[in-house]
Amino acid sequence: LSDEIATPDGKRRYVRALFATIADRYDFITVALSYGQDRRWKRRVADLAQPRRDLRVLDLATGTGDIAFSLAARGAAVVGLDVPQRIIELAQAKAKVITKARADARAQGKSTEDEKKFVAEKLKGFSAQMESGATAAPAAAPNPAMPKHELAPPQAKVSPQAPPQAPPVPSR
Repeated sequence: LSDEIATPDGKRRYVRALFATIADRYDFITVALSYGQDRRWKRRVADLAQPRRDLRVLDLATGTGDIAFSLAARGAAVVGLDVPQRIIELAQAKAKVITKARADARAQGKSTEDEKKFVAEKLKGFSAQMESGATAAPAAAPNPAMPKHELAPPQAKVSPQAPPQAPPVPSR
């Protein structure tokens, strides 16, 4: 292992391979390694950002988008970026579950608090299916119907000679 990560390029390859390997169990691993505390600190991060309609957020290393979705639900315009394509596919699949669950809750006339509980239950079901391998999230194309939480892998290689270009911020 030490030979694999001895150079910056070796570290980059190792980290990409690692996250590609664990992508489908990413949410489970996050919960397990944090002893279930991840929900609390993610909520705290979102609270500290003080999300509002005029706030633009770039969520780097977004993972499966938990913080990005929390900020978007509170009105912020969010772009989540991560390197592994599979992680982004899972975040996009999760976005579809959230969007559908919210629409279903509203169609059923649920209160805001009941809507939150309904969405949380749908996400638990989604996570359980992903962990068991029963449902694979399909490769997802960007969805124009979800402008507040666009999740995408980086498009350009970052090099010292050329600064990275900022991703476009979705219009409101």
